[in-house]
Amino acid sequence: MTKYNLLLVAFGIVTSLAFVEYKSPIITKAHLKTYGNTSILEISSKTKKYMDISEAMAIHEPKKITVDIPKPIVLVTSHSSAFEKTVVVLPTDFFMKSVKATVKGTSTLHDWESDVTIIEGQGSFQLKDNMLASIKDAEIKIPVKGIISKEGKKMDAKTYETFKSDKYPYIKYSFNNAEVKMNKSRVVSMETIGKLSMAGVSKSVPISAHGKLLPNGDLQLKVSKTIKMTDFSMEPPVMFLGTIKVGDEITVIFDFVLSKVNN
Repeated sequence: MTKYNLLLVAFGIVTSLAFVEYKSPIITKAHLKTYGNTSILEISSKTKKYMDISEAMAIHEPKKITVDIPKPIVLVTSHSSAFEKTVVVLPTDFFMKSVKATVKGTSTLHDWESDVTIIEGQGSFQLKDNMLASIKDAEIKIPVKGIISKEGKKMDAKTYETFKSDKYPYIKYSFNNAEVKMNKSRVVSMETIGKLSMAGVSKSVPISAHGKLLPNGDLQLKVSKTIKMTDFSMEPPVMFLGTIKVGDEITVIFDFVLSKVNN
């Protein structure tokens, strides 16, 4: 075979290989990378074993798909300016509009009241017919040192000591499910049984909430629960050499408003 014929054969083989497509399955890999508030989903694929000349010359870069990350909805009490400390997980069509929480009690001198300035919580708010129907898998956490008395720092120090805040910094209440009901008069009620943990002791505690559907479509709920400190192995504070004694019972009060987005 002449040198000219050998060159023709070699050229034919190379040309055939360059245009033969390999029929194995395409293998695709995806990697999610987060940059600030944006996620970039990078997708790359192993395609053909043999490619034509134009494909071989091309530079293949990963395809990028931008995915928006929803920002968490932040809840602060009306007593607090600590905006970044209180986060509540809610669906995008519902949000916590406002909340006020207080702790009240008695003493041998006079009644007292403390503001709850920080509340941390999360839960799944379930809707039915465009209205709140239930709250599931919820937990509310109150940092003990976020309870601020109107009586001053001495009362605060006694409160933190009573709750053993150095060892147990949070008051916690959690429940699996709470059904929300509304009658024809727009009166709303909610009941559940959950676990209350204070000062290292946990007990099953029922909670009832009552409220109403407001004219603007917002939902107002109020919770008032009285408990005994001694039920949680807590000793009621004594001040000024025993001349002032705090009563065993305390009442925790929540008043919050839920609102639908674009309401």
